[in-house]
Formats: sequence, structure tokens, C-alpha cells
Amino acid sequence: MLISPYKNNHQQKNHELEQLSKISSTEELFDNFIIKSYEREQEKQDSSAAISFDLDELKQILGQISVLVMSDEHPDDNYISLHIFNQLLPQKKVGEFINLCQNLYLLIKSVTTEQNTYRFCHLLLREYFAFRY
Repeated sequence: MLISPYKNNHQQKNHELEQLSKISSTEELFDNFIIKSYEREQEKQDSSAAISFDLDELKQILGQISVLVMSDEHPDDNYISLHIFNQLLPQKKVGEFINLCQNLYLLIKSVTTEQNTYRFCHLLLREYFAFRY
């Protein structure tokens, strides 16, 4: 998953592979993954449907979500209810934000809990965003 943004129609770009080989930390790997995923998502959007959240804003909101999830009554779980999104975003932007995060492979819908609950794809992503926040 973390190297998927570096693939380009079954061909991998040499300079991107070189960049990938120079990554020395988990934080750097996540940074690169998020940036490349975001750029890929921008390329998929046409000019009339630009992404509503810039990359810094996306990271900031995910950092806030991470801290809220880690400081609730069950800090070891990874569940994000719509209530948390509604605390941080206007209601009309919540769906768009969740869709973007799912397209970037950062959040997934939880199938084992109540309806409309999401989670980070990996706990390390949650910790990364909390640390960056």
C-alpha cells in the first residue's frame, strides 16, 4: 500500500524509486505516501471539481482527529465516529472529507462497529498524525 503511489501504469519512475530507496524513517515514509497519494488524487480531479482541502489542512484535521480518538474513554481503539468529524468540520464538508481520506487510503469504514464509524488504515498512521499535530 505504501508504495502504490509510486507506480505509474505498471511502470515505476526511476527518480521516484530512487527517492523511495533514500527514505530512512517511518515518518518520512508516511510523508511521502501522503504527498504522492494527494498528488495522484489531484490528477484524477478535473478543474471543476478541485479538492476542497489542501494538504496542510488535511494533515491538521487528521491530527486533531487522532488526538481526540487517543484521548477518549477508549484510547486504544481506532474508531472515529461521525460525532468527531462534526466537531471539527462543517456538516456539509464531512462527507467530502471522509471520501478524500478514503481515496487517499488513510481512513476506511469500519464494518465491525456501529454504522458510520471509520478508522485509520493503520494505528501507525493515527500516531503519525497525532505526532505531527
